[in-house]
Amino acid sequence: MEVSGQKLWLDEAMTHSTGFLKTLVNKESSRDLTNAEKNMKHIVASYCYLYHKAQELGFLDEDSDLFFTEKIH
Repeated sequence: MEVSGQKLWLDEAMTHSTGFLKTLVNKESSRDLTNAEKNMKHIVASYCYLYHKAQELGFLDEDSDLFFTEKIH
């Protein structure tokens, strides 16, 4: 099966982002986040939001010259 390299890359980034965001939210419930952690939380949340908006608007359906088609075995 062939899949867009762009989709694989963005989906993997989304998986890491949601896991990281969940970790920060859990830490935030037990202690105050450092400034660096707060900044990372906002960056990751922004990525998640923009990813979903790009999906809604169909931007992820467009072909990109930056990524190759990947074969999944």
